[in-house]
Amino acid sequence: AVVSTQSTGYVRISNTEIDSENGLFEMPFISDNFEILRYSSMIVRLDVKISGYYGMAIVWDNNQLVQVIAPSSLKDSLRGLCGTFNDKASDDYLPSYSKVDEDDLHTFALSWQVDSGSCDDTNNMLNVNEVPCDYSNIETLAEEHCNVLKTS
Repeated sequence: AVVSTQSTGYVRISNTEIDSENGLFEMPFISDNFEILRYSSMIVRLDVKISGYYGMAIVWDNNQLVQVIAPSSLKDSLRGLCGTFNDKASDDYLPSYSKVDEDDLHTFALSWQVDSGSCDDTNNMLNVNEVPCDYSNIETLAEEHCNVLKTS
């Protein structure tokens, strides 16, 4: 199933056998295989309830942060956009079609793209070889903003 959240507090689930007139379900959504909970206005958590995958969860901020939580019983048996879950950083960029690391991050990311019909191809959206964030002045910014708290 492909899951996407809506700003209305609903979740859209496609490619599923769960009946809904328009594919929208109110959160929290609970089924036999997973449950979707809204932790806050920004954080959504999907808990997997499929045999063999109990304890696995995906936390998403509706933007760009994704955290995959997996039980240790799945160590050495997972791979995807978040790596291989085997404590070897050297093979974290395995594309969906190969057991050989992909040097080009854009090609690696696209290999895991799900055909949901609602996502645009990212070919012209960004240069993945550019560093998206500049942390060179992070200490200065932290001191500046923390001083406001310290002097209050």
